[in-house]
Amino acid sequence: MRRHSTSVQQSVKFDRMGKRCLLLLVVVCRTRAADVVTEIRLGQYGDALHHIDEQLKQQPGNPNLWTLRGIALSNLKKPEESLRSFEKALSISPKLLPALEGAAETAYSVRDRRAAQLVDQVLALQPENGTAHAMAGSLAVEAKDCTSAIAHFRRANAEIADSALALSQYGVCLVEENQPAEAVPRLERALVLQPDSTATTYNLALALHLLHRTDQAEALLEKLHPDSESLNLLAEIYTEKDKIPEAIAALRRATEIAPGDERNYIDLATLCVDHQSTDLGLQIADIGLKNIPNSAKLYALRGAINAQAGNSAAAAADFEKARTIEPDELYGPVGLSLLLRENAKLAEAETIIRKKLRAAPDDPTLNYLMADLLIRGGAEPASPEFLKAIALLNKAIRAKPDFVNAHAALGKLYMTAGKTIEAVSETERTLELAPNDHVALNQLILAYRKLGRNQQAERAAGRLRTLLAQEEKQEISRNRIRLRAANP
Repeated sequence: MRRHSTSVQQSVKFDRMGKRCLLLLVVVCRTRAADVVTEIRLGQYGDALHHIDEQLKQQPGNPNLWTLRGIALSNLKKPEESLRSFEKALSISPKLLPALEGAAETAYSVRDRRAAQLVDQVLALQPENGTAHAMAGSLAVEAKDCTSAIAHFRRANAEIADSALALSQYGVCLVEENQPAEAVPRLERALVLQPDSTATTYNLALALHLLHRTDQAEALLEKLHPDSESLNLLAEIYTEKDKIPEAIAALRRATEIAPGDERNYIDLATLCVDHQSTDLGLQIADIGLKNIPNSAKLYALRGAINAQAGNSAAAAADFEKARTIEPDELYGPVGLSLLLRENAKLAEAETIIRKKLRAAPDDPTLNYLMADLLIRGGAEPASPEFLKAIALLNKAIRAKPDFVNAHAALGKLYMTAGKTIEAVSETERTLELAPNDHVALNQLILAYRKLGRNQQAERAAGRLRTLLAQEEKQEISRNRIRLRAANP
């Protein structure tokens, strides 16, 4: 059920950097500049700017004065002019830390494209600069790089302790990286700082749910004004607690609130079918398609339900419709493959596919499915049906050279027939097109070993282990996590 949603980014505010700049400049500036520093510290930014400009007429190459000018302009809410002053200081003294810090903070506050580079330059000079790490963490969140964000936030605990948004961003990334136990205290603190944040409440409930603290998660969600996302998560919690009527009611309400969100129809129909309410599942899919008539996923879902109910013709029609709507996706072919899995329906499925092939003899998907049908029918190596399946797959590949499924299936047939070299060729081609196909990787390992290519087999085995670990992480992110941005 869970999925990740798009974030709306806001700036996280930090006010320590400017103060540190001023303290440093008191030391490095000439005595007269120290008077300007005092004016800035007293909030007399206009007077300070006037005096700085007067001094710059005499000392145009003084980077400290340009830095002070940048600080004054920043406080006068003139970020572009402020940045130009900081850049002028840096053109004279590229490693002047106060200028770098001021430029980084100003660029960060207005989300200037130079912000990340400037923050990195500060960290190169001061690796333990907590404020810079805090800004780098927030920028990494916006770049959808949670791994880097977490690393930076860990080194900025003091700087983000009172920032609801930074803590929320930190918590969101920890959940996304499957670290909900660490996320909970950050999200709890963020909620203390911003108790009316529905996003933080939702994210905290999600983290608690992932830790199987379902009672606490349920209590938080039930306090929220119902929306599609919170109801969807609440339905998952109800399902885990075997409160099926409540789960169905929550998902029904979600479909009413967001009739254009196909996820809720899919979850509701699946829940009904899982609890032996196939007719109700079909009704839900029908309602979904009335509201979202071009949803390939809903057509594929209804096809699967029809197939399970024994309505083969209706299932085939739904799978075909799914393929028509999104020809680049595999909703239709995968659905038809599911339909063909039941041996009792192979004859009926063969009739459907042959009829379609007569109308479109060169269609790569239909040739692939016909080959799949022949193999599922029990075709033995060297039999006419087996050879026909190989021919059909080769025909599909000629029509569509990047047809991953056809290459994979052909590799399996060659392996079964003892043509290991050909099997390796087709399987390697499969992995060129679909590097994350762990079934093909497993087959390639077997083929390499059969040919005595043990080093290649070991490398492929290592790749498979890495892939499986990555898939487990992605599965958690894709199906269990759906985070929302914190309220500004």
